[in-house]
Amino acid sequence: MPEPLLRVRGLRTHFALDDTVYRAVDGVDLDIARGEAVGLVGESGSGKTVTAMSILQLIPDPPGRIVDGSIELDGTDLVHASDATLREARGGRVACVFQDPQTTLNPVLRIGPQITEMIRRHQDLGRAAARERARELLDAVHIPHAARRLDEYPHELSGGMRQRVVIAMALANDPELLIADEPTTALDVTVQAEIIDLLRELRERTGMALLFITHDFGVVAELCDRVVVMYAGRVVEQARVDTVFDAPSHPYTRRLIDCMPSLGQGRRDLATIPGVPPALDRLPAGCAFAERCDVVEEACRSGVIPLEQVAAGHLARCLKPGARP
Repeated sequence: MPEPLLRVRGLRTHFALDDTVYRAVDGVDLDIARGEAVGLVGESGSGKTVTAMSILQLIPDPPGRIVDGSIELDGTDLVHASDATLREARGGRVACVFQDPQTTLNPVLRIGPQITEMIRRHQDLGRAAARERARELLDAVHIPHAARRLDEYPHELSGGMRQRVVIAMALANDPELLIADEPTTALDVTVQAEIIDLLRELRERTGMALLFITHDFGVVAELCDRVVVMYAGRVVEQARVDTVFDAPSHPYTRRLIDCMPSLGQGRRDLATIPGVPPALDRLPAGCAFAERCDVVEEACRSGVIPLEQVAAGHLARCLKPGARP
């Protein structure tokens, strides 16, 4: 197999507040191939965003700190990288789209200067050429009257239009990897579908890899090739999307899929997962999902539960993979 574009091994990112240490990410392995779309799924607090922010060293320090592990982008070590290397990677080789475009964009600056600043930071272009490139980017993300929009402020655009502007900024320097952190959460359902279709189209057109962070398995099914499921700071399952939907191995993955509403299959009670995730400063021994699991046994509550292969390309952190009550 070719070397992955992004290779993360044993990543541990902790937050220290006074005498308390929160293990937000606790030993994550993650590979993303060139052109691949990977969905990173889990409840709020599972470590998805911290994993993504650790890739580009965007964790606030203090209180956060990468305490162990390696992160390589096409062979370049990002954990011990110089400031110059990180500046080249951020917004250049790797771009990010966050949840709320209203907080991503500067409200007192017009759209055009915000995009051209991103372009000129990484490319040797004059003002006029950068502005023309910004107009082309707005056209690429299907914003009508792109030239006029360059002179508008963020508050003059709808939420969906602002998110398209943020995506245009992310694409400004032809990134090899786009990290999208729940980019549709703040949008209504119709606009969500438009943004997902846009990301799919852009990925097919540019060949960039995509790390899509979400808690919605439905979006993963629409957009991604492979899915990585996180719980309490650890990866509990990963496989191709169709494999996970057809035969989920970890009880947490199965319960997440069961929570999805199904159209055209008659009336049924909407499934829920009882309880709440464990506190990250007091993670239990054994499986962190044990207290909420419907197939738990005593062996699950002690020792280290490894992430093991259950089939070709399918890994799960479970002593009873595929078990059902």
